[in-house]
Amino acid sequence: MDSLFVLNEAGTFLVEKHYGVRTPRDACAPLLRRLLSENVCRTKNASRLSSSSKGAASLPRVMKGGRGTVLLHVYHNNLLLVGVTTKEVEPLLLLDLLQQMQSTLAGYCGTAASSLPPALRGISVSDLPITEETLRKQFSLIYVLLDEMCSSGYPATVQSNVLQMLVPRPSVVEAAMKLVNGSSRVLSSLAASFGLGGVAGPAAERPGGQRGRPALESEAGAGMGCGSGSGEGGGISGAGSDRWWRRGNVRYASNEVYVDLVEAIQAIVDVDGKMAHASISGTIQMNNRLSGLPELCLTPRNPALLKDASFHPCVKLLRFKRDGVLSFCPPDGDFVLASYWLCDSKFTLPLSLSGSVSFPALPASKAPLPTPHSVSFREGPSASLSGRFELRLAPFCPVGASASPGAAAAGAASLVNSTTMENVVVSLPLPAFVDGATATASCGTIRYLHSSSCLLWEVGSIAFDAPTQKAEGTLTLVAEEAERVDVLSPCETTLVASARFLIKSWLPSGFKLDSLDVSNINIPPYKGCRYSTVAGSVEFRLDSRSR
Repeated sequence: MDSLFVLNEAGTFLVEKHYGVRTPRDACAPLLRRLLSENVCRTKNASRLSSSSKGAASLPRVMKGGRGTVLLHVYHNNLLLVGVTTKEVEPLLLLDLLQQMQSTLAGYCGTAASSLPPALRGISVSDLPITEETLRKQFSLIYVLLDEMCSSGYPATVQSNVLQMLVPRPSVVEAAMKLVNGSSRVLSSLAASFGLGGVAGPAAERPGGQRGRPALESEAGAGMGCGSGSGEGGGISGAGSDRWWRRGNVRYASNEVYVDLVEAIQAIVDVDGKMAHASISGTIQMNNRLSGLPELCLTPRNPALLKDASFHPCVKLLRFKRDGVLSFCPPDGDFVLASYWLCDSKFTLPLSLSGSVSFPALPASKAPLPTPHSVSFREGPSASLSGRFELRLAPFCPVGASASPGAAAAGAASLVNSTTMENVVVSLPLPAFVDGATATASCGTIRYLHSSSCLLWEVGSIAFDAPTQKAEGTLTLVAEEAERVDVLSPCETTLVASARFLIKSWLPSGFKLDSLDVSNINIPPYKGCRYSTVAGSVEFRLDSRSR
């Protein structure tokens, strides 16, 4: 990556960082033009669009830039992190680096605005908001982080534990002291000169006749070589250390370790209700709050499910291949221990979605040519046409096949204990010639979103033994669509509904953990484990026809 730019939705450059030859700003001209066109469309349709319109979120992640460059960007909270490159690189590598930069900036800037760490507030670090105001307040900190995370355009220090050793997190107390009394370094020096705060002043001498050095309140790099490696003085870059991912001097009043197994379902169901494609992507997430240098051993019941998995560098791969257990010295805090992927099109989804959408057919005498530029629905000046839709949602307990023998029965048995499916939401994008909808639902609420031109059915929680839920209503069509160029006739329209849900205490693959052993620690820790399944990308193709 040659350069990094941080822009807002208006196209204003907020942060600019170059890792090699300086890239002119006009290299981002194609992206700025797309942003401008999005803003113009939102202004023209302000009467129909709400403030929640996607805008820059709909831009392609990779596009050709000016001066022979390629632009890659990630979008977060109305801000775009744009990476510029002139060389042949793997796009996913740069996109992953930009995503890690966004998560790191969110963690540092978000933590500075709150007295509680993100883990205690129950939200993910990457979900903390980054605004223009936080960028201005933490301007110098952001440039230090960008320097550490990327060196000469290549990913460098991206591990959160190592970054916290090099660049301490700002706290509310330090920010208040800087605001009222100046910087913490000056305040510590003043306190040391008067012998306050348990710090020896510059004139104070130790018993050995040596002058005491004022201890700064927060010093970058503190604890880098104190116990984080294999011995005293171990470094963080691999020289003298085999645990560079864990920071040193970790101390907790109570030892705790939590394991979260999350599996996301990707599936496509055709009009006949048959599974066209299905796969499962899972992650083993851990929240480690253990003192010292603990050794953990995680024993999975079905290690064969981790055949196509990527592990954290702390995992000892030789022991996993030999014994089928995950042995590691964990990083401090939240991290992903392993990510795995299963391709299985035979398991049954925990819900089914079917329905139909009908549009009025054009008269044969006035049917236009089947081109997007000549579609018109009305026969006269006072014609008013409308369509109808019907959605049917049925939850049930799946007992499908899985990746290993016996896992299906275990998955179905655990699903019986979870009696409800939570956060169920159905989204149905509609064509451009639909201007509104009037709908009713037997469960939850359903509404039409003008911002994204889709129907949103928020079901909420639903029991597995509940009857089939139904939503139906009418669609209001735009009277004159001949002037539009992005519309298709009803006979060419295909509708795809997507579903989101959350199921606790159940995994479709049947993956289980037998035990979690913790050693090399003085106080026995509290251990917790939970399972959950979410909908990654679950799509149902609906029957759309003309009547």
